[in-house]
Formats: sequence, structure tokens, C-alpha cells
Amino acid sequence: MAKIFEQDLFQGGRLSGSYVQSQLPSYDNLLAFIQDTDCPAFLGIDGRSPITHSDLGSFVRETFQSLKTQHNIGHGSRIAILIPTGAELPVLLLACLAHFSCVPLNAASPPDEIRSSLRIVGAQAVLVQKGAYDKALSAIARELSIRLVEVVPSKLTAGLIKDDFSAKMESHEAATEHSHQLNGPKDVALVLFTSGTTGSKKLVPTLVEDVVVGVVCIAAAWGLTSQDRGCNFMPLHHVGGIFRNVLAPVFTGGSMVCMGSFDPNQFWDTIVAQSCTWYYGVPVMHKLIVKSALDRRVTSAQGSEEAARDTGGRGSRLVVNSAETLLPSTARDLQQTFTQATILPCYAMTECMPITSPPKGYALDRPGSVGQSVCPELCVVTDDGEPRPAGQIGHVVVRGPPCMHGYLDEPKDAPTPFADEWLATGDLGYLDADGYLYIT
Repeated sequence: MAKIFEQDLFQGGRLSGSYVQSQLPSYDNLLAFIQDTDCPAFLGIDGRSPITHSDLGSFVRETFQSLKTQHNIGHGSRIAILIPTGAELPVLLLACLAHFSCVPLNAASPPDEIRSSLRIVGAQAVLVQKGAYDKALSAIARELSIRLVEVVPSKLTAGLIKDDFSAKMESHEAATEHSHQLNGPKDVALVLFTSGTTGSKKLVPTLVEDVVVGVVCIAAAWGLTSQDRGCNFMPLHHVGGIFRNVLAPVFTGGSMVCMGSFDPNQFWDTIVAQSCTWYYGVPVMHKLIVKSALDRRVTSAQGSEEAARDTGGRGSRLVVNSAETLLPSTARDLQQTFTQATILPCYAMTECMPITSPPKGYALDRPGSVGQSVCPELCVVTDDGEPRPAGQIGHVVVRGPPCMHGYLDEPKDAPTPFADEWLATGDLGYLDADGYLYIT
């Protein structure tokens, strides 16, 4: 399946989700996109050996199957993940996406929020790391009659989980044998809460086929290859981190270094030591990274060997921004820090990942823009749904792959975000004459 990236996926100068979908070879499940190589897939920063792509495929195909056979968790079940950030989390996310409807949650959330999320989503089980959760979560699992499934990280290999899943619940039916069925293209692989700040949160389902086309478009838009190595410090309970930092490296045969949390000084140590070529973050993180680089250079000038390491980002070729607007001034600071990198302000939403990205080689020549459409159809419309001319502000709408097809578990009389198949993003903006989007 890696050969998909060897062909030209652009049609008329842009990446169309519908066209990309038509060019994909037939596949049965996500295993088709895991490469059988001994190259690293996910690396930690604790000295353990990295998990390879071959190991990753074996884990997804074989080891993870024990969740079904031992604990009576069937195909289509919603499985929540409350695992600390690190190399184990992306591996479990991928395995869960392949077998179940994966529901990543923030492991740092307060108990009441976790209880509410588990109840709303209707989780059948929760994956937790042994020794990394408290009594409150155990009580919540008993209260909601949800299996608490412990995973034990390997002491030797980052990302690898020992084959000794254990489940805790005061009482549950005996395990029965389930088929080895994996999610097919039309199955729901991912369930996330909307990220909006107003109104009640909704459940967004993403089908396997929409995961695939979205990730392929991201990788093609950025030109990711097996030679690229990213650095992840982003939370992985949001769609951006999952698609960009977990799945894109897997699909392309590349690798991702997994930090446990965001620390700008540790970031610099990591990308230099691990020869990272790209990273994705949000504006506040970018600013701290730039500040840390300046501080380290000052310290270096004062004679510190520790800070004398390269903080010019010379090995990095991509710096990606999303989630919040990247100010032109911050973009320029990043360009001065990562002198050889392309700075990519992108745009997406939980309901549609991705939406826009600037082209490869973008030179920050359109300040404030988040780029051109890289997967769905994109339009700016009036209140009545009529297209706006270039330069005129209106409602930003999208349609086609990888847009969701509707919210989960919504009442029949709930208002729809769709109008004539166009999904309202909730944002205002305008397109210029070349199709570059500006969010206002």
C-alpha cells in the first residue's frame, strides 16, 4: 500500500478526497497500511529500543486480539483509552482503530469529567496502564459496569505491550470466543467529542475509509516519506494528533519520537538527538520553542556546553500549525528559528480532518492564510448558502471525503450541520482568487 505515495495524487493542482479515494487500491482493513519492515515506527526518549513497523503489524494483528477472545469484547464495541502520553499510546490507538470504535480520552481529566464522557459514549471497556491510574477510575468503572483492562508496557521495547492483558470488574459474564474480524472501510474506527467551546459536545464518528483518505491526503500534501521522523508532544485524544502524529508516519513507513509531555528544552534535545525532520504544534507551543531556542543560544554564548547544541533546526524541513490561528509574526519567528523548514499553517476540525494546508515550499507569502483545500471540497457561502466571490467573508463549509456523515446518538429532531451536503464548520472566512482560505 506504500506505493500509493509513488503516484501523483494531485488532480488539477489540488488534493481531492474523492479522487484520492478512487486511486486507492482495494483494502480490507487498516492492516493494509502497516508496512512489513524492520524500520522504527515509534520511539521513546527513555533508552528503550523502538517498536518497528513489523512489530506494530504483529501487535495489531495478533496480540491485541486477546481483548476480544479473553474479555468478551465484540467487534464494533466502543473502547475508551486512558493511557499516559508516550510510545505506548499511539500503538494502542492504532490497534484499537483497527479492531473497535476507538474513543481516546484525556487521561489527565478530573474524575467527574471522565465519568461523564464514559457514560455518554457508552464505552464497553477502558484501556489503562497498570500502575498509572487511581482508585477513582476503578470506582467509576465499577459504577458504570465497564471493564478496566490493564496494559503493561515492555521494559525493553518502546511502544510494545506485554501479551498479558488483564481485566478488572466486580462481576461480568464469562468470556466467549469472538471472530477475528477487523474494522472494514465502512466501520466506525474513531469516536471523538467535538472540540467546540459553545453548546453541548457531540460525538463525531469517523469511518475507516475516511480515516484512510484523510491520512493519505495529509501525507501527500506534506510529502512525508519513510525518511521522515516526527517529534510528538501533542495530546493524542484529538483528531489532529491521531491523524498527523500517529497514522501519517505509519502509512508512509516513517517514524515518530514520542515525548511524554511538552517541554521546550526537552524538545530541542530530542529533535537534535533523534534527527527529527518535522513536528506539529499549536501557537503557544511554537512561541515557547522559539523562546527556548533564543535562551539556549544566549547560554551557549556564555559558555554552556549543554546549550551549545544546534538550536537552528537545520535538520527540520516542516513545522506544522493547527488548532489555533498562527499569527504572521509567530510564523516569521519560526522561519528564523527553523531556517530550512517550510512553515505550514493548517486548518481542520474534528468532523473533517484535514481541510486545508499550504503547498510544499510555501514561503509565508500570504500572511494569515491557512492554505488551500487538501481533501474536501471547500466553499465560502452567504447566509442563504450561495457561494461568495473571492475576497468576501462568509460561512466556511466543506463536503466530501473525509467529512463525517452525521453525529452519533443524536435525537431525530436535532438540528443538522448539513445543508445540501455541505457541512458548516462554524467559522467565518474568505477565499482569495487562488483558493487560499483566510479564517476571520
